[in-house]
Amino acid sequence: SPEWVAMETDGEVQIWLYRKGDVSGHVSVAWRTRGGDAKSGKHYVQSEGTVEFQPGQREACFAVEIIYEPSFQSGGVFFFAEIVSVEQGDAALPDVRRAHVHILNCSPFPAVGVPEDASGPQLVRVWLWT
Repeated sequence: SPEWVAMETDGEVQIWLYRKGDVSGHVSVAWRTRGGDAKSGKHYVQSEGTVEFQPGQREACFAVEIIYEPSFQSGGVFFFAEIVSVEQGDAALPDVRRAHVHILNCSPFPAVGVPEDASGPQLVRVWLWT
């Protein structure tokens, strides 16, 4: 399935849908999110909606809000974005209707081995890209 990546500080992730074939008519497509190991309300905002394709339009997107959690966590989490149904118009759903959305942690790693008498910030920043 398709994969999207967002940093937890991005605020949102945009999921793009692409239409092929005859694009002469109006089509609306229902979508929703659901959890993987990401928790709704902690890592992202669970949501659903409809994407509208106007005649001639080949691509459209919807946005899902990402929640920043400032505490350090190793790795990242993911949720699913799914195409649910064609609400209006003449279109067939694709074989693959679900995308993995990975939220990468960008909080700094806690300080280790910093002398107590050190001046300045008491935090060693190590960015983890997993």
